[in-house]
Amino acid sequence: MGKQKAPSPPDPNKTASAQTATNIGTAIANQTLGNVNQVTPDGSLTYSQTGSTKWTDPLNGKEYDLPTYTATQTLSPEQQAIKNQTDAAELNMATLASTQSGKLNTLLGSQLDISKAPAAGSASAIGLPQYQSFTGGPQLQTGLGNYGNVQSSIAGAGPIRTGLGNTGKVQTGLAGAGNVQNAIASAGPIQNQVANAGQIQTSLGNAGDITRSYAFDLDTAKYEQALLDRLNPQLERDRAALETKLSNQGLQPGSEAYNRAIDEANRAANDARIGATLSAGQEQSRIAGLAQNQAMFQNSAQQQAYDQMTGLAQFYNSAQAQQYAQNANDMQMANAAQGQTFGQNQAQTEANNAGQQQKFNQNLASGQFANAAQQQLFNNALQEAQFTNAAQEQTFGQNKAQLEANNAAQNQKFTQGLAGAEFGNSALQQQYQNQNTATAGNNALADQRFNTQQAKFNLQNQERAQYLNELYAQRNQPVNEISALLSGAQVGSPNFVPTQGAQVPTVDYAGLVNQNYQNQLSAWQQNNANSQSLLGGLLGFGGQLAALSDKRAKKEIEKVGELKGHGLYEYRYKGTHDDGKRHIGVMAQEVEKMRPDAVSRRPDGLRQVDYGKLFNAGRKK
Repeated sequence: MGKQKAPSPPDPNKTASAQTATNIGTAIANQTLGNVNQVTPDGSLTYSQTGSTKWTDPLNGKEYDLPTYTATQTLSPEQQAIKNQTDAAELNMATLASTQSGKLNTLLGSQLDISKAPAAGSASAIGLPQYQSFTGGPQLQTGLGNYGNVQSSIAGAGPIRTGLGNTGKVQTGLAGAGNVQNAIASAGPIQNQVANAGQIQTSLGNAGDITRSYAFDLDTAKYEQALLDRLNPQLERDRAALETKLSNQGLQPGSEAYNRAIDEANRAANDARIGATLSAGQEQSRIAGLAQNQAMFQNSAQQQAYDQMTGLAQFYNSAQAQQYAQNANDMQMANAAQGQTFGQNQAQTEANNAGQQQKFNQNLASGQFANAAQQQLFNNALQEAQFTNAAQEQTFGQNKAQLEANNAAQNQKFTQGLAGAEFGNSALQQQYQNQNTATAGNNALADQRFNTQQAKFNLQNQERAQYLNELYAQRNQPVNEISALLSGAQVGSPNFVPTQGAQVPTVDYAGLVNQNYQNQLSAWQQNNANSQSLLGGLLGFGGQLAALSDKRAKKEIEKVGELKGHGLYEYRYKGTHDDGKRHIGVMAQEVEKMRPDAVSRRPDGLRQVDYGKLFNAGRKK
């Protein structure tokens, strides 16, 4: 079960050379089979090898002798006699043609008279059309009259008042009101410690072990075999029924239809077996899920015990906190008495300062009254200035409204003048378009008259051409007759039937070599896939969790194979580690010799193996 190397790919040069030799041999065999001698009532066809040609393979330098053939055709005595008579007849026809060709001197020596031919059309009789030019566009109105000036400034509304008269001085100082008391008499020491309330519980008892791994049956083949035991009898019955059906249909083994049906049945059976393999993997995953659920239930019970001990510790600490709170209350009561004394001393100080503050406030009120009188004078002056400026603002607004009314009237007059100019230009443009439409119609009539004259010209030329063709045919007929005498009939060759020569199919040597390599590669990939499947079962869902693998903790040990150079064993755990199940894994003592980095010690001194690190699987850091 150790990791195997991938098969080496075939050498392309050697494969190509072997394929070339196979192709040459097949080509020579097919050429020999195709050279079939034929004998017919009209003659025979014979093939014979007359030599060979040497050819060198440019890839490996190997030299090949390629045979060359000659095909010989022989007529029967009857066909040979016909050929002799035909040759004599052709000689007589050639003699007659030679005699008649002498008469052509007289025929071709006179010029051809074309004086009676119809006259050709005269291009000068076709008058060019007189087109009417388009006139220039109308003169459009591009300017508008003066509709008055736009008013761009507002008349003055008077000066704005920016200053106020003198309203008196503001009082900025107060008379003295006595000293402020800034110290309080001592009220005694403050208690800053709380009496001891007992020890706080900071640890919990043992709540039991946590289940960190779980075992399950990794033998997927057992589930697969159970499914195949149920599937194979049905597949065999289906195969027998198919063979009977094909036999009843008259299909013989080896025929294309028979092989196609058997191939489809084989693929269906293979798909069914693959489905059984997949189902076995799913069943193994289901068993693994049950084992996981059991481990989760055990951990849930351990968590419940841990929670109960946590609650008890919290109760102990709550009682200690209550005692601490009572001690703190005693300390707070003593400090409250000290605070009350301090408060009374503070109240006396505040009463003294209140008298001083009252005198200060009276002085402050006198100063504020004087300043209020000055503020009233200032406000009166300010209101007078604001009233003056409001009157100036109202005058400015009236002047602005008059300006806007004047500009609106000027804009309305301008808009009306613009609309009148646009209406006039639109009427002129419409009249111009009407003139263009009439001009285009006149030009179309001129084109029609020109096309009629041109059609008449073409008909005259066609009539003259027909007359000349008939005249030329009359002159050429004697020449054509002599040419026919010179082209006498020929004797046909014997008709040989196509031979049914056998074809030797070319052996696809390169394809066979490549297919063999693909089969080896597929087997290697399947072996790796099986190893990965078993590795996935060993790692479980955690992928990198360490598992107890010390030989001292195991019993009933039996070696079942190897994975990546490490022995795999089936065993049971001893003592407190025995969960009643058989497990598959490695021995930590063996792994430690080769991969000490994958072995660690538990708190109890037993060895454990990190399967993820050992087999380079699981999550990468």
